[in-house]
Amino acid sequence: MNVEKGLTIYIDDIAKDGGQYDGDISAEVLALTDDVFIRCEHPLHYSLMASLVSEEFLAMGALTLDLSVCCSRCSAFFPLTIEEPAYLFDEQVDKSTESVDLTEDMRVAIILAFPSYPVCSDDCKGLCQQCGANMNNVECSCKPPDDDRWAALDGLG
Repeated sequence: MNVEKGLTIYIDDIAKDGGQYDGDISAEVLALTDDVFIRCEHPLHYSLMASLVSEEFLAMGALTLDLSVCCSRCSAFFPLTIEEPAYLFDEQVDKSTESVDLTEDMRVAIILAFPSYPVCSDDCKGLCQQCGANMNNVECSCKPPDDDRWAALDGLG
């Protein structure tokens, strides 16, 4: 696997009917390795079609990233594939434009595709509120706290 340091497309290299670009960009280049809630050991894969239409550069295709994320309920890491199947980039270009760098835009697109509340499974039980045990793996002996939401109203009347 040839992992690239980014994706820069040179305008002169694009054929009249467009060009296909497939490859991988390392997670380090995309600055996705310093987060405590994700483990990104695999590169971002892209499959794009780039073309020039009049004075506009267009790139469209799909982005895919395999990683491990921390479950929002139980704090266990689980594998997750992030996909952006309708990636689109367009930018005005002129005669002086030599190249277009898509690296940062692809980084933003894949981050925006992250789930806001990732869970390892729909039936994840989470952590015990008292002892912190992962309720998916063990049954702790903690009793649920008393529900005293209405205690202040008991003395009225």
